Amino acid sequence: TFQNGAYYWSAGSGAHAVSGPVAQRWAKQGWELGRLGYPTTDTVCGLPGGGCSQEFQGGSILSSTAGGTRAVWGAIRARYVAVGGSAGALGYPTSEELCGFRDGGCFQRFQHATIYWSPASGARVVANGAVATRWGAQGWELGRLGYPTTDTVCGLPGGGCSQEFQGGSILSSTAGGTRAVWGAIRARYVAVGGSAGALGYPTSEELCGFRDGGCFQRFQHATIYWSPGSKAWPVAAPVLAAWGTGGWENGRLGYPVGAATCTVEGACTQRFQGGTASWTSTTAVRIVY
Repeated sequence: TFQNGAYYWSAGSGAHAVSGPVAQRWAKQGWELGRLGYPTTDTVCGLPGGGCSQEFQGGSILSSTAGGTRAVWGAIRARYVAVGGSAGALGYPTSEELCGFRDGGCFQRFQHATIYWSPASGARVVANGAVATRWGAQGWELGRLGYPTTDTVCGLPGGGCSQEFQGGSILSSTAGGTRAVWGAIRARYVAVGGSAGALGYPTSEELCGFRDGGCFQRFQHATIYWSPGSKAWPVAAPVLAAWGTGGWENGRLGYPVGAATCTVEGACTQRFQGGTASWTSTTAVRIVY
């Protein structure tokens, strides 16, 4: 033991100095008898933002003015290290790991994001911002979306962001706001290219309670309609307006039962439960029942 710290040695870890707030946090964890075990590096300071860190057999301790002194371990630590640690986009930890959530899940907060983990979904980064807010509004992991299965991904077409969850997706864009997409409508949206495809970003949530138990969701360039009997299909201009004039799904046409198809000459058709719509770039929509 020295005035400003102590050296700890074991055959498996070697001799390493531990001092300051890091030593205090290690003590709270039970010294070498706790989950962290023996140190495997010395305390290192002078990190981004004036922080300090130290590696142990069972995890890490990081100390910063912004986040306090926190232990990070297990799958959450592995993900944190993989995305750059304290020098990366997440910054320093601001909480301890908290567990006991749905399906045995855990999470830990960092300056700019939270890492969530469950046995089924792994450890994933949810960045602070619109996606996290929308997930929270849905009930976090207790809602229909469940746990995240990817990190938050930004830099998509039009400056958008997205994240995949066990029960669906959240997409955020200037054009459409921040929206959840799930179920059969999500499956169709993904099949036609998602945000990089012809539909663009979602501009509404899924709305249900329509004829025959149907639902729909609006996107930038089309709307996807679904019912148990017709499945999920996009409807875009100019058919959308013509279908609406006839009463949407409540009219004689009913729900769409296929996507619009066009020939190389530009003749297009779309089938509905009660008929077919046809058009070209120079002619109006014609309905045949």
